[in-house]
Amino acid sequence: PLAFSPSPFFAQMLQYWKAQDLVQVATTLEQLRCVGAFAVESSADAWRAKGFDLFNEARYEEAMLCFRNARSADLVSYAEAAAISADARLKNLSKGWERAAGIYEGLLESPELLAAGVDVHEKAVESFLRAGQGGSAARLVAGRSDHRRAAELYEAAGQWAAAAEEWRQEPDEVQWGERITRNDPSDPNY
Repeated sequence: PLAFSPSPFFAQMLQYWKAQDLVQVATTLEQLRCVGAFAVESSADAWRAKGFDLFNEARYEEAMLCFRNARSADLVSYAEAAAISADARLKNLSKGWERAAGIYEGLLESPELLAAGVDVHEKAVESFLRAGQGGSAARLVAGRSDHRRAAELYEAAGQWAAAAEEWRQEPDEVQWGERITRNDPSDPNY
């Protein structure tokens, strides 16, 4: 079925769909009856492919519509987080980065995103860092057993005990973990 909306956004989407041969436009009921292809719906795979094309062009809102038509909640959320990140980047909004980080974190184990080869881990880490939540970024990095990077992120966040623990798990850096523990301001021997 085709719906009509007078909004400018719909006009842009309709123009895109026509250019991609996803729809045929009938202006009269008679033309509509004659359009046999109208009854054939696009497959979920076709919508998903169009969504990724739009996503790669940073047209996140349009990508979200395509992913909705593909009935892919995780891809809709992924495009939403990208749109929020883009807005936060332009406006320097830490709250936007927090929202995006939360969405990305919720998608870390998404089977659909993993099957599509989409790794949201770094996007979640970047979003947490830009939101000023270095400890959360470090926690994600530690979850991937990148102990050196996690320790450095914990240090930057001032979470010395967590940094020391990560350094202890890094085989070549035991002395750094000992140094951090000794320099921990909460340590009575500091």
